[in-house]
Amino acid sequence: MKARMTSIQRRLFGVLLAATGVIWLSAALWIQSSTRVELNRVLDSRLAEAARMVGSLVDQDGLQLNAAMALAAPALPGEAAHSYARQLSCQVWALDGTRLAGSSQAPQQALAAVAEGFSEDEVDGLRWRVYTHVDTARGIRVMVGDSVAIRERLLADVVQGLMWPALFILPLLAGAIWLSLRRGLAPLRRIAGQLSQRSAEDLAPLQAQAPREVAPMVTALNGLFARVRAARQREQDFTAYAAHELKTPLAG
Repeated sequence: MKARMTSIQRRLFGVLLAATGVIWLSAALWIQSSTRVELNRVLDSRLAEAARMVGSLVDQDGLQLNAAMALAAPALPGEAAHSYARQLSCQVWALDGTRLAGSSQAPQQALAAVAEGFSEDEVDGLRWRVYTHVDTARGIRVMVGDSVAIRERLLADVVQGLMWPALFILPLLAGAIWLSLRRGLAPLRRIAGQLSQRSAEDLAPLQAQAPREVAPMVTALNGLFARVRAARQREQDFTAYAAHELKTPLAG
């Protein structure tokens, strides 16, 4: 009985742990997907804001783009975001296609092939996410971009920061499931204890306070005990009657 009960507990624990793992993994994938969407939205917004602000700061006489970028795209909170801010690249082009200026980390080739708006292009072997802002009054086109690889690294850092606490909680959750199962199966252990302590002659009904799911088993056991008692009583009655009948002729 005890070995069977332990098997049930372990089987339930495995099923619940597997289900919890599937739910946790689904939640992790959902967090990664939603974080990617939100992070790209925020970074795209910063690209557009930086391009517009650089366009308002830079003139064709030339202004240090690194200083302009520091004003246009201040670092986000956090070490990883601060490193990301330093990876933003900026180029200023005349509307006739002449390169006017570029930040220190910007490639020589144009970051974007589109005339205006968001785009993704490969330049010098790197994939770039770029926003192009056109200022017709100044006659310039400002391109601000960041490496897609840098974005992926930043996303990984953010997701890891979110998932580490959840990973820490998993062992605690497994322990809680195990303890809950032990508590839930305690009535079975009590019934097993009562049965193991009984003598072979004890056919009294079980007095266990069982939950609704275990009550049918207790009822069935008590019914079995009652039938055995009745059968034993009939056997004793028959034995007594037979002994009486055997004694009567001898006495006569």
